Amino acid sequence: MTDKKYYGFHYESGKSTTSGSPNQTTGRYNIAGAIYVFNKKENADKWVELSRKSVLLTKSELRNKCLGISVQNFNWILKNANCHDEGE
Repeated sequence: MTDKKYYGFHYESGKSTTSGSPNQTTGRYNIAGAIYVFNKKENADKWVELSRKSVLLTKSELRNKCLGISVQNFNWILKNANCHDEGE
């Protein structure tokens, strides 16, 4: 059984601001921002309240922000991300 994760994205600037190099295969870019992972919905909701540039997304929606990287790299990032509410 896998634990439910909640994914957050904090936009660095506008919702269409890109960053990095384009994907060599597709030519698509990443949206400029940071990925956050939470174990608890309550903590994710509190995090969103702190900034109007932060949103909760499904894994699929989050993937659409990271089109400049491969699916394999995207999954690696999520697998190795620190949960921002561990230790509670």
